[in-house]
Formats: sequence, C-alpha cells, structure tokens
Amino acid sequence: HFFATYDGSGNSSGVRLYINGAAAEFAVEMDRLTESTKITAPLRIGIREPGTPAPEPMRGQVDEIRLYSRVLRPEEVRELALAKQAGVAANESKSLREKLVGAWSFDDVKQDKLKQEVVQDGSGNGHHGTVEFTDQNISFEPGKFGKAVRLNNRVIQFGPATGDFEGTEAFSYGCWVRRTDKPKQGIFSKIAQRPP
Repeated sequence: HFFATYDGSGNSSGVRLYINGAAAEFAVEMDRLTESTKITAPLRIGIREPGTPAPEPMRGQVDEIRLYSRVLRPEEVRELALAKQAGVAANESKSLREKLVGAWSFDDVKQDKLKQEVVQDGSGNGHHGTVEFTDQNISFEPGKFGKAVRLNNRVIQFGPATGDFEGTEAFSYGCWVRRTDKPKQGIFSKIAQRPP
C-alpha cells in the first residue's frame, strides 16, 4: 500500500510517504514545489508525463485508489492500509470521507458507448475514469479486494478537473500497487506536457 500526503507548504518537508501504513523515507529531487495542477492535462494513473524522467507507462497492478483534498493523518493512512474490504466502507472512520475527491475500486467497471472501460468513482463525486487502450495489454484480475487492474504499459485517465490543486493546497493520494517494472516508473501524474 502506497500513500503520499502534501501540506501545501511548497517544500519537500511538507511531503510524507507511507508504505503499508508506515512512514517511509525518500530522496528529495526538487525542494521547491511551485506549480499548480489546475491545468488542462488529465490526472493519469500508471505513467509519468513525457518530458519527465522515466516517462514510460508502468507495468503492474493497482487497486483501491483514493484522492483527497487534505492531508491525511498517519492513523488514517494506517487505517486504509489495514482495511479489510473494498471501496468506501460503511465501517471505516467518518474522517476518511472528509474531503474525499475520488475513490476508485475495480469491482464496478462498466463499458461506455464507445466500448471503453469506465472506472466508477465510489466517492459519489462523479470522477469516473477511462482505461486507455483496453483492447491491448490490460486485464482485470484478483486484487487486494475483489478486482484490480493490471496496467501493462497502459494508463487510467480521469477528467482534467480531477486532482486540480494549487501548489499551496494540501492533498493526499494512494493505492495498493504491485509493480513488475523499474521502481522509478510513475504511478500518478498530472502535469502539462512541455515542448521538447
């Protein structure tokens, strides 16, 4: 289980990473976070954007994705890591529903009119996502709970407004992930593509 929180301070000291509910150390590559994510680029899961280090899509499995517009406390991250059921559960802490932007489980994936796989948003906010190129190198298989998606060089894409935060706004995100690629490949991205 991977989770990241950011307090809106503009500095790496405001970032916390968690692995399986426990705080994790990390190396700082850039210590001034100034840019906004309020851009026309969509939120993507499974890739870092072109023009960034290691932009190739990830290979591996993701499940139970969550995005918040606030910093989760360490005990809340731990509760998500130790959860015993899928989705937004009736028995989870009420605080885990506060400022929940999106919650994506892969147990309720539907096809739209274009025959694209649509990942339903369990938060009630309507931020459904689509899986790009579902006819190629993707599968739904047993995950942490119910189904997970295996992204073999494929991406889940959400609308441009999903995950819009200024550099001064707090947010948190995470999921269950099982990687089968290089550890530096991206999991989440929302960045404008810059010209070469």
